[in-house]
Amino acid sequence: MALSHSPKIVTDGLVFMYDTGDGKSYKGEPTTNYGPASFGDWGTEGTAERIATGNTYKGQPTYNCRTEVGVTYKGIDKTVTGLRTAAGSSGTVTVSCMIRNNNSTAYNTSAYIGHDFSGNISIAANSDWQKIQWTVNQSSMNNDYVEFRPYTNNASIYLEMTMPMVEVNKGHATQFVDGTRSTTQGLIDRTGNTTIDLSNASFDSNAQMTFDGTNDYAEVADQNSLDLTTAMSFEFVVKPDSSQSNPYPRLIDKSVYLLHLTSTSPFGVYQNIYTSGGLRQTGISSVVTAGNWNHIVCTYDGQYGKIYVDAELVKTIDFGSVLACNTNSSSLKIAGDGTTNRPLNGEMPISKIYNKVLTAAEVLQNYNATKSRFS
Repeated sequence: MALSHSPKIVTDGLVFMYDTGDGKSYKGEPTTNYGPASFGDWGTEGTAERIATGNTYKGQPTYNCRTEVGVTYKGIDKTVTGLRTAAGSSGTVTVSCMIRNNNSTAYNTSAYIGHDFSGNISIAANSDWQKIQWTVNQSSMNNDYVEFRPYTNNASIYLEMTMPMVEVNKGHATQFVDGTRSTTQGLIDRTGNTTIDLSNASFDSNAQMTFDGTNDYAEVADQNSLDLTTAMSFEFVVKPDSSQSNPYPRLIDKSVYLLHLTSTSPFGVYQNIYTSGGLRQTGISSVVTAGNWNHIVCTYDGQYGKIYVDAELVKTIDFGSVLACNTNSSSLKIAGDGTTNRPLNGEMPISKIYNKVLTAAEVLQNYNATKSRFS
């Protein structure tokens, strides 16, 4: 398959791929924007002024939020019915928006959540678009009202605002969505062959996917394209944490083939292929260091198993005869095995599966295509 956004990577034989640094693959942490179903409902007459269509930001309505000396503040605001109920008495509400300042002086912007003043954030002069956010406890809210506005009483200024988000029980803002981003819409398989389910994945304060080493994993439903036999390659960019509390933390696991690290840094890398003749394991110890980014590729062609780390071939095993990998109907687990026994603690922003054996030159090509992102 061809990936127009990634001309530098090998696409021949690619049957599965995600990349959280690619906007076509990573759409964002699953969430619900409790704001209006139509963003155009913000900024009604008497509050902010909607800017002409030609000045919108990423296809979203953009509003001129302003102050004038002696005139009421004008921002974007909305009563979000049921907001406090959705959060629950011990929950939180996080609001965010995109903002820019075309003035020659820095100015503050503020948010009111449930009519509670949530503080000022300074926006630099002549700034480009940036995301700002506030999180408050539900218990501090006395109604469901949300407002964003400039904050000054001694100048006539305006700040442009767009893409408001209202989220419950996140503690941080996620990527913008006008409505709901489900657990199967957050991360897209760029080959289009499968659907990735993030129901059991975790996310950090930057809304990036991570794995906590307790019970996290992502899941891909069984597909014919994942039934690999005598030609396969697996590629990962991974940064494991030093504390792997479980033995053999998984990179992927489909039962008949799986790849895992060992539990102590520097970690070993092992590829297990189950055939009619039994297990064929290719492994090497002490090649991956905790806290560092590592590029790992493992291949199997029916007879030979190989492991590459940072484009260097570090292990080859000749099993002496050709045996195909078994097939099954199990789902594919990423960064775990679906239980609390084998989860990965760390980050894995890239994962690929090929139905061919990558050559050393192709492994190097893929490594070079991503190494500038990961020091």
